[in-house]
Amino acid sequence: MNSDITDRISMTAEMSNERRSLRWIDPSFQRRYAILLISIVLLVSTVLIGTFWFHSEQVLNTLTNAGVLKQHSLYLLVEKQMTSLLLSVVIVVALFSVFVFVMANFLSHRIVGPMFAIKRSIESMGAGQFNEARVKLRSDDEFQDVALMLNQMADRMEARPE
Repeated sequence: MNSDITDRISMTAEMSNERRSLRWIDPSFQRRYAILLISIVLLVSTVLIGTFWFHSEQVLNTLTNAGVLKQHSLYLLVEKQMTSLLLSVVIVVALFSVFVFVMANFLSHRIVGPMFAIKRSIESMGAGQFNEARVKLRSDDEFQDVALMLNQMADRMEARPE
């Protein structure tokens, strides 16, 4: 039984070295995180595009109410400019959404990676392997304080007499 736990911990440690470089460490969490951020961007963008479209229609209605016919060159020019501007806004929103998705993936790594290392440390402590329980995080990862506390706890548990 203890050998099974030891094998699992060493396999987890080997996997962690590989997993930190993968795009998705915890796909479920990272996708939810990215979808949440993209949803916010799309909601704000929908309001922005809707508002812009509404005001574009108001400008065209104002021209019509002022007596400019829909076939008149001024009306057609304004309509073309409004359509081009709306298309530009849609393209910017699409590009921004891609940027937010990439940033969500990057930022979620700063959360998921340390949590993976912390879980591995707790498993090692549970198996009594305190020398393998040390958490090593990158300097810009989150949860530095938790890693420090876990390392101190592993030191104390390893030093205590049995």
